[in-house]
Amino acid sequence: MTPKEVEAATGVDPVITIRKSREFDYRSIPTYLLEDWRLSLDSRAVASWLAGKENGWEVRIGPLRHILGINGNTRWSRIARELIAAGYLNRSRYQNARGHWRWAYVFSLVPPVPPHEGLKNRKRPAPDGEREAAENLFSELGQSELGTSAFGKSARKQKQQNTKAISNNNTTKNRFSSFSDLIFESEAQPHRAIFREVFGQFDPIAHSTAQQIVDEFVANARNGKAIADVKGWVRSLVERALGHQPGEKFSPKGGLAVASARSRRALVNEAIRIRDAAREKRSAAERAAIGLPASQAGPDRGQLDRLIRNGAEKKRNRVANADGDSTAS
Repeated sequence: MTPKEVEAATGVDPVITIRKSREFDYRSIPTYLLEDWRLSLDSRAVASWLAGKENGWEVRIGPLRHILGINGNTRWSRIARELIAAGYLNRSRYQNARGHWRWAYVFSLVPPVPPHEGLKNRKRPAPDGEREAAENLFSELGQSELGTSAFGKSARKQKQQNTKAISNNNTTKNRFSSFSDLIFESEAQPHRAIFREVFGQFDPIAHSTAQQIVDEFVANARNGKAIADVKGWVRSLVERALGHQPGEKFSPKGGLAVASARSRRALVNEAIRIRDAAREKRSAAERAAIGLPASQAGPDRGQLDRLIRNGAEKKRNRVANADGDSTAS
């Protein structure tokens, strides 16, 4: 297939065509709600679903999460924090007839916010038919791990580009491997690839600094501060940490609390492990005392206690019988 045929068949940029059928139910949803840069994709989906309902319509959080497939309390908490921070969701407490305190949520639309600077300055795709866009399309054809097989290039130049691509690929893999042991909390898990990609573009960056930046992102997410451009945000913090940007150097704030909580969890887990090991050691000694194997496979704790009591009672009976025999003699 020639380049012109490819361009005619695929176009410079893929096009999405909307086709609607009147047999389905439709709701009106404000466009700005779908494009609110303060909300993540999950939060926009929940807000759009609620915005399509009638005024005064009510639903409990449990069925809502079931219908929309929101699994895990952490995910729902993040969505609720984003909607509350953006003003779409208002939370209040009330006392029911039995005197119990309950939470109540009210969803309402808010005025649209100005577009984010990063989104407002984003370049639009070039129109169809422009030479530059067509050349970009052709350069992407035949792309592989070894480079690109662009049209009209000599074999020698192509070989040089392939060699350079392999070298860059190996360098990137080596950089990524140095950040393979970073700890990502649940809020940062979906963006692991972005963090490692940005960290790999800067050399050198300390492992501790990279961890602090990840923790700072988690702190913002837990405080309900949605970050629309994650890659740009991470890049900005890395440049501040390395002194590439004028102004105040990066220093962790909310991330310190995240790291401290993680350390406390590690200490608690270690204490639990030590406690369980001590229990197992004591249980093994008790099994050995009554002639049972010291492995996990055996009676449960209640059965073990009964065996110990029975063994102690038999021992007392033997002692009592021995004393009776000596007295009779």
